[in-house]
Formats: sequence, structure tokens, C-alpha cells
Amino acid sequence: MFDNKGNNNVVDHNGGAGLLVAASAEGSGAYGNVLRGNTASGDASAGVTIESRAPVDDANGNLVEGNVLSNDATHGGAGGTPGAVVGPPESANLDQTAAVQVLAALAPLTGTVVSGNKISNVFYGVWISALASATRATGNTISVRLGGKGVFSEPAPYSGYWMAAADGGA
Repeated sequence: MFDNKGNNNVVDHNGGAGLLVAASAEGSGAYGNVLRGNTASGDASAGVTIESRAPVDDANGNLVEGNVLSNDATHGGAGGTPGAVVGPPESANLDQTAAVQVLAALAPLTGTVVSGNKISNVFYGVWISALASATRATGNTISVRLGGKGVFSEPAPYSGYWMAAADGGA
């Protein structure tokens, strides 16, 4: 899937992502796509998900622009209870709601642009995995829930440090 236009759609209350651009099999591609002027609300996964899962996938250079995204990634927990707000799928390592999810599981994802979107009623406006850190998220109007973050970039693995407490705890 490449160079496609997903424009002016309404994707509300889907059992998965509102709009999904995914390269999920080794060597597959989902690049150069444009998602513009869409509305997504109440979807089980993020309103827009850009996803690469295998080492030689190509999910680069996608544009997410001018969309209205609200109250997404509300999938049910055990048993898939509709409307339960417990966050996006476990694959994203998230535990909160998100409007846009850019996930690269095994290889860097580059050139994705998230711009000019109206995002509301989520914990993370734009959630970016460590291997997708080259994603540009600018010019969005984002209103997040208490304690949330407009744009969150997952830290690279092993990029932190341990602190030892006097009692031997870490």
C-alpha cells in the first residue's frame, strides 16, 4: 500500500484503529500515504495508527494532516468490553488513550509528518515509539486529559539509569 489518499472519511467507534496504515509482514510496504480531512472518534485503537512490525518493512513518509480526532484508543479490557477506557493495544506498550500512534517495532520509521490536526479528549495526542522518533508532529491543536501530553516520544530502550536507595532498593 503506497501513495494512497485516505481523505474525508468518518471512522467512529471501530473495533480497531480508526485509520490504519500498516506494514505488518516482513518486506511489506505502507509508505507515502496521505490521511487528510478525516474524523475519528471512539475507536478501539488510536484514531490514526502508522505501524511497522518487521525489520524490513517500509512504513515511511506518511502524512497525517487536517484530521479531527477525539476519544480514541478506548478498547475494552479482558473480554473486549465496549467503551472501557483502558488504552491502546498492548503492542503499543501504552496504558492510556491516544489520538495518533506511530509505532515502529523492529526497524526505524522515518519521514512521518503529523500536522494541522485537531485532537481532543485523549491522554496522548500523538504517541511516538522510540524507533519512530524521526516523526515530525507540529502545528496540531491538542487538548489532552489531566496529566496527559500533547506529543509523547517513547524513550529509547536502556537510555535511562538506575538509582540505588540506601535500603538496597532501586
